Amino acid sequence: MRTTLNAEGANCSFCFNAAIEDLGRIDGVRAVYGSIAESCIEIDHDDVALDVLTSSVRVHLHGVAMFSNEIRMVPLDPVVASTPCIHRRDAPPTVDTSPGRSDVSHIHPAMTLGDIVMRHPSR
Repeated sequence: MRTTLNAEGANCSFCFNAAIEDLGRIDGVRAVYGSIAESCIEIDHDDVALDVLTSSVRVHLHGVAMFSNEIRMVPLDPVVASTPCIHRRDAPPTVDTSPGRSDVSHIHPAMTLGDIVMRHPSR
């Protein structure tokens, strides 16, 4: 099963990553993908209850709101999105590591930062 949550207003990449990591530790969750730029989190899971997923995200995510002249952090309430995340990449391109090939030529725009670091640790 795949569930996409809209996290509109999330503005802290540290907290966004913590939410994704926490989701990944829930029993029955197979994979989690997210984009703070697109405000979405996509979760592949085995029938995990929706309230378990949303409460896990709610604990971590926050936005900001103006109260008079003061900016305050406010909690966000993720909602189920009607369309899947557009950022998701099912399979990153493979990398040719043959001698004489430039590492940079094998970095593809569809690769995530994690893919690049795993394939090119020196970067």
